[in-house]
Amino acid sequence: PESVEDVVVTCKHDLYSGWFVEVRWTPVQGAREQGTIGHFKLELKSIAKYVDEEGQQRYEDEIREENVSVNFTSYTFAQASANTHYTVKVYAGIKHMYSRALKGQCSMSAWLPRQYRLQWWKAKPPAATATAVPSPASADYTAASYTSDSSVPQPSLLKLPVPTISQRNGTICCYRIVVVKLAANSDIDDLGAAEKLQLHSHRHVHLTPASLAYVAEAFTGRLKDRYLILGDNKTVGGNWSEGCGGCVDTPSGDAEGSPAGTLKSLQGTFAPTNAQHTTSSAARAATPGGGVLPTAALLPSLGQRRGARSPETDYRIVDGLLSSQHNYTGFLILTVKGVDGRPMHRYSEYFNKIQPIMTDGPSTTTSSSSATNTIDSTDNMVILIAIGVLLFLLIVTISLCALLLFYKRRNKHLEDELVYNESMSGSLGRKIFRSLRKSNTLMSQNSIDVKPINKEDLVHIYLENIKDSELGFRREYEALPEKFVDRSSRMSEQLENGCKNRYPDIKAYDQTRVKLQPSITHPSDYINANFVLGYKERKKFICAQGPMDATVDDFWRMIVEQGCGICVMLTNLEENGKVKCVKYWPEAGQPKTFDNITVRLVKEKSYADYIVRTLRAEWMVQSVGSNTELNNKGVVGGEGSTSTNTSNASNSIHSNSASITEEMKYHEVEQYHYLMWKDFVAPEHPVGILAFLRRMNEAYSHEKGPLLVHCSAGVGRTGTLVALDSLVIELDEEHQASVYNLICDLRHQRNFLVQSLKQYVFIHRALMEYAQFGSTEQTPQELREAYVKHVNQVQQQAALPILFQQFDLLSKVIEERKSLTVATSEENKNRNRYDFILPYDSNRVILSPITGKPLNTYINASFVGGFDLDEHFIVTQDPLENTVSDFWRVIYEQDVTTLVMLSELGSGDHLCTRYWPEEDVEASHEMIRVKLLSSESYPKFSSRVFQVSNSKTGDSRQVTQFQYVGWSGMLGEVPVGTYGLMEIINRVQSHIHANLSASMPAPVLVHCSGGGDRCSVYVCLNNCLRHLRREGRVDVFQIARKIRSLRQFMLQEPTQYEFCYKALIEYIDSKGLDNI
Repeated sequence: PESVEDVVVTCKHDLYSGWFVEVRWTPVQGAREQGTIGHFKLELKSIAKYVDEEGQQRYEDEIREENVSVNFTSYTFAQASANTHYTVKVYAGIKHMYSRALKGQCSMSAWLPRQYRLQWWKAKPPAATATAVPSPASADYTAASYTSDSSVPQPSLLKLPVPTISQRNGTICCYRIVVVKLAANSDIDDLGAAEKLQLHSHRHVHLTPASLAYVAEAFTGRLKDRYLILGDNKTVGGNWSEGCGGCVDTPSGDAEGSPAGTLKSLQGTFAPTNAQHTTSSAARAATPGGGVLPTAALLPSLGQRRGARSPETDYRIVDGLLSSQHNYTGFLILTVKGVDGRPMHRYSEYFNKIQPIMTDGPSTTTSSSSATNTIDSTDNMVILIAIGVLLFLLIVTISLCALLLFYKRRNKHLEDELVYNESMSGSLGRKIFRSLRKSNTLMSQNSIDVKPINKEDLVHIYLENIKDSELGFRREYEALPEKFVDRSSRMSEQLENGCKNRYPDIKAYDQTRVKLQPSITHPSDYINANFVLGYKERKKFICAQGPMDATVDDFWRMIVEQGCGICVMLTNLEENGKVKCVKYWPEAGQPKTFDNITVRLVKEKSYADYIVRTLRAEWMVQSVGSNTELNNKGVVGGEGSTSTNTSNASNSIHSNSASITEEMKYHEVEQYHYLMWKDFVAPEHPVGILAFLRRMNEAYSHEKGPLLVHCSAGVGRTGTLVALDSLVIELDEEHQASVYNLICDLRHQRNFLVQSLKQYVFIHRALMEYAQFGSTEQTPQELREAYVKHVNQVQQQAALPILFQQFDLLSKVIEERKSLTVATSEENKNRNRYDFILPYDSNRVILSPITGKPLNTYINASFVGGFDLDEHFIVTQDPLENTVSDFWRVIYEQDVTTLVMLSELGSGDHLCTRYWPEEDVEASHEMIRVKLLSSESYPKFSSRVFQVSNSKTGDSRQVTQFQYVGWSGMLGEVPVGTYGLMEIINRVQSHIHANLSASMPAPVLVHCSGGGDRCSVYVCLNNCLRHLRREGRVDVFQIARKIRSLRQFMLQEPTQYEFCYKALIEYIDSKGLDNI
């Protein structure tokens, strides 16, 4: 039936959300009320044509499908792309039947290309031509061509690679190479932003002592040459008015003072090809250097154009000769036509600073002297070979001597070097490092200069760099420095310390390593740990490897001596069958002793992703007389004795007239142990780590000493957390994030911090989401205030009440696209109740193959995480007639003991057929036997107990079903009241708690008609309730976001989101949990 009309498709773009396609439609009046529509299906087709960086024509087309609730009249497709045409088809459907499609179209406007970096270098002058040039003193001198006259200096040239840039975001209609002449004693940092520089003529630039810029080349399209030669008085761009002029100079013009606008105003000064220019002596005298340089002579020079057009209309860009007395930099301007044909300009970063060097012409001699000094070619060859052999032997001898000398002095301790190293590890050294990083002075490889990312640009930068298999991020990550010339690791490389390093390539820099206090029993001061300073050096970290059996005593010595009050652990004890860290804390009531330090577990509390433990270290200190303090090993107490906070016992011992007093010292440490982070990778969602950082910082203060952070190696996960901590502060205070530069600074303090590309990408994603959504956690009071404000706005008929604003933000969340290959395969289509509620391949439940049906492993069911590790869910559709056996197989194979049914019994599209037998009757589903043992009815729900057994193995278990009976209506609707649903959630949680085993808890199976809308509300409320009880706060937004990412059609209605708030508020009121 014709069920949809008035489809409107709009392509939009903003800095926070990137590109997105907004679709609005109007259902035919009365269609929803009559039940002729079950849902809407949206099909988005994108088409893009462009030229890639290799100059090849590319064609991209993609189709995306989304299914939304019948109550929706709009939808937003996120993660769209610039310079793309979109066609959206809207279908109204019920089950597998769809109406005729209504479609709408829009085109995303072009946008700027990615940031581009170029470097140039000095080039040799080409072979001399036969054309003579007048002397520089002559009024006719134009330096228009090169000369064979050896008395004239050869020009200074620079070589620049031709830009090769993908035009995926829009056709680049003009490339402009801008050359900037730097004033004396001026540097690139003095110029300011490239887009703020005004452009002048070549003549004006070289007549003025200030730093000024001019356009040396301007061209359209792709050039055949691989390199551009700058300073050769030749341009490659052709006719300005027919090329770049038509692109840059729009009818409305550019803003006055902008580079494009300035260029337009200067066109009148560009003379035709046949115009002749002269330079007066006064002009030459005004030239820096007094006109000795070719600058004065070339100021009026126009040069010769390759492929020049009509002289009468040919305005030109001047690539005049360069001055050897000045430094130069430059930048690239890329112009793309945007909305309404207006030009948009992308400015590259500045090229490297360079000073052209004037080369002298070849010396000449008379033919007679040349003949006199001619040497036979054979003799020349013999002499050259002899010299080469001698040089080779000399180099080998010097190398051997140097090698012997190196090994002889390898372990020698030089006092001067120590002083230098210590100075470089301090604040002054860090400032020197930062100032030298751009020039790569302290790095063993070339680095790049990446600008800080503005807060509003984080989404755009992330989406750009994530393309092409994270190509943009990969380039940056691979440019991160791995070694520094001012950093050494001699202590880590010493033979006796080899057993103290978990991994041979992860070493502690000598300049920043943590040094233990030596003693008689522990003469070594080495531990694989470094001091690392965070944002603006406000926070001091100790980044360490996870303790090993050989180093766990040293680990506790470090904690006590450095007075660490907080220890952050980012690894599990074992991962993938490998030991990542030894257990350095005891169980409750079972203290453990590490050397002379006894450690007790004071308390332990578990949260969703982490555990907080309070540990207390105790050790005995002995004092001789009134001045000398000894520990129980007979060694003078060091820094650790001053970092402790309590002494509770003392005993006096008199020996040979000497008084020895024993005193017990204590030191408490809070350990924050994050559980959900595997080695070398990154968490799926940043929300857990960001919340963990907030908890950690709430507990931290400067009085608690350095913040100790460790994983397994102490570089990957450790570096990622330290970087995130610093960057979040920078984002809050400066509204920008210097990701690349900060990690360079961190690696200068401990090697390899942030160890993998996935971790580098994760940092950007976490910052992007923090900039988009901020902290969305709420206390019960804040939750109530938000709901009351929302209700008032609804009553006042506000355009978009606050909770609906939050719900709209959920559509702006950037998620990786997930495949549905198995669910959409032809053989599995009849196993799906709806074709718009399907399980993703990545988290679908997989059945075990059975004899005779080896390929029958599919069921429309998904794993969905709970709030913590004590609970997780299987969300599935109501069983169909052909999937009842699979339904019971899932229950048996996944050890399910709890079912939650949110459907009403009956026959029909939205009702569930009875899938269990009558009481005391056993039903058989292949090898699974099901028997109803008992049933009970309550006001809002019913409960049933089944015995589920396997006829082949004889194993059996009891399964309890809870059926909620207060939920009726179409897809997307919510219950009238909240009490019944919260009551069944409480009953299920109590049942799970009573049957919780020591092993991994079994999943709770939740099902409704399609396994989407009702299940998602139940799981969301369940997780919110557990969050509230566990931490005294709740994050409805992030819990909803996570659920939506795990299965289709989850929490698709704003009324469902609103219902979650309402249910939580009423539950808090009924239980008195305001001050939980």
